[in-house]
Amino acid sequence: MNCTSIINCSFSECQEIMNNSQMVELRLETLQLTNSEIKTLCAHTTPKIATCRPGKLSADQCKSILIDAIKNGAEYVDIEVESTHIYKKEIITIANQMGCKVIISFHNFADTNHLEILEAIATAEEYSPEVIKIATMVNNNKQVSLLLGLYNQFNNILAIGMGEKGIITRIAATYLGAPFTFVAPQGKEKSAPGQLTNSQMESINTIINQ
Repeated sequence: MNCTSIINCSFSECQEIMNNSQMVELRLETLQLTNSEIKTLCAHTTPKIATCRPGKLSADQCKSILIDAIKNGAEYVDIEVESTHIYKKEIITIANQMGCKVIISFHNFADTNHLEILEAIATAEEYSPEVIKIATMVNNNKQVSLLLGLYNQFNNILAIGMGEKGIITRIAATYLGAPFTFVAPQGKEKSAPGQLTNSQMESINTIINQ
């Protein structure tokens, strides 16, 4: 399944993208939406991941936004592995109560460090998430192999290589066991380097499945 990552879009643009996507990731820290608009989007029938990356908002603001998204219908919530234990547990408790699946994610926008990844996975596993997302910048083919090799070691992994060399990991993800892979909406900003558009990924999948 392709999950369209939505960033820096208006409420109406979000609705249009959701109407034409299999699944979406709402990057809520970038969407300047009212509480009512977030509630409306989270109630949309298209499956949704609620994400609020750190940096732009405080931890308390992110936590409040994510909990509201969970309560209003988000099917998944994405929490950074480096978040504090209390932060993770508070959100996960609400997610479990509401039947919302948990993603624990790790990002490295500079490099792919195998030991660092394994440490992140070990930390994430303590919280029994449905998905552990690993997204790292890949700078050579060996790092691509390291990421793809995670699918042989773990059952609940989504491994993404960022950058041009990582494109193959985005294509291979769902064929190796990931529940979805991230794509960009046509004509809109990409949420990560190397991300394909939804239409590009669909064309590639059509060729593969012929």
